[in-house]
Amino acid sequence: MFVVLSCGLIDRVTDLGIENLQRSEDLWPDVPRMDGLEHSDMELPLGVKLIMKAALNNLWRLNKEGEDKTPVSGDWVVYSTTKTPADVQAFYTNDRMTSFGVWEASKKSTCADGSDKGWPGIFCVFQKNDPTTETVLLIVAGQDEAKKTTNVFFLRLEKPVEKPRP
Repeated sequence: MFVVLSCGLIDRVTDLGIENLQRSEDLWPDVPRMDGLEHSDMELPLGVKLIMKAALNNLWRLNKEGEDKTPVSGDWVVYSTTKTPADVQAFYTNDRMTSFGVWEASKKSTCADGSDKGWPGIFCVFQKNDPTTETVLLIVAGQDEAKKTTNVFFLRLEKPVEKPRP
């Protein structure tokens, strides 16, 4: 009985709540590719799924009554590299993302370091809006101590704008 209940709880926690999340074969044209990234067939680990679920819930899914609740669609891809999470953070800067892919500029870093929380990795968020679509890019890089590699997860979420911008 405990096993059956546990499985249901795990499914509920790991269910992302969106139907349109697909694996991508490569990075998108507006995201620069850091040297040394090797495509990985790795599935999304539970920790990354939880980060994605939190991001989805905070971005669009739990809007208040009367606010836009249009479902988002998304793609994700995983790479590995011998570089560190700090190297990933140093590459995916606001300046590079703004100049390469026209992501919105930010005066603050859009990346957070998890090492002070006991997780050897980083989490970055970039956003852009055009007249018809809101787009968010999440980059999560975590160190695999056993393999001495870093896994880099890219998640792109897009949502049509309810009322197109002029």
